[in-house]
Amino acid sequence: MKKMQLTKNAMYCLCVIALVVVIAIVFKFSTKETPKQTKVVSKEVVDSVVVEDATLKVKLLDFVSSQESNEHYQDVTLTVDKNDKIQGYKISSKQIFHKIMQLLPPDQEAPLLNHSSEKPSHEAYVLILKGDIVKYRVNGKVKYRISNGYLTYQKQALVVESDYDSVYITSIDGKKEKMVRLDAYKKALNDIDNYMTMLQW
Repeated sequence: MKKMQLTKNAMYCLCVIALVVVIAIVFKFSTKETPKQTKVVSKEVVDSVVVEDATLKVKLLDFVSSQESNEHYQDVTLTVDKNDKIQGYKISSKQIFHKIMQLLPPDQEAPLLNHSSEKPSHEAYVLILKGDIVKYRVNGKVKYRISNGYLTYQKQALVVESDYDSVYITSIDGKKEKMVRLDAYKKALNDIDNYMTMLQW
């Protein structure tokens, strides 16, 4: 009987030891720290300024008449979309430029031409984006973006001839005049290569 009792005690001890070992293993794995994921940091390096202090984009903003004008200052924007080609370079990401300004009608007391009695009906506002284009590299990949960009504008008094689908305009120095088709006028004022043909000639 004594021999049997020792065997039971030994089995009991073995069970206790096994249980302790299992608990220790479970505790070890449950408290083991999850390996931290290495954060990949994009390395950006400026390569060069490929275009400097240039006119980059233009946009006909609006025609403003005395009936439609608003004297409050407004936040106007010009957007350059991703992959837009500017000055021969494809811009890598979307960029939005802002300007706070008033959109006022033409001065009704001022003639359209310096020596004319005809009064303008509208003022055309053309947004002009100026700045630099920077070439840079992100993890070795070449990208381009506009840097130091800012908005300015030109305005032009005109007479809208609705019956002829045309506009009667003068050069911004007030010395010359011409009539052009409305759609051709709008198209030119949204084209960086042609907008000055409508403002000064």
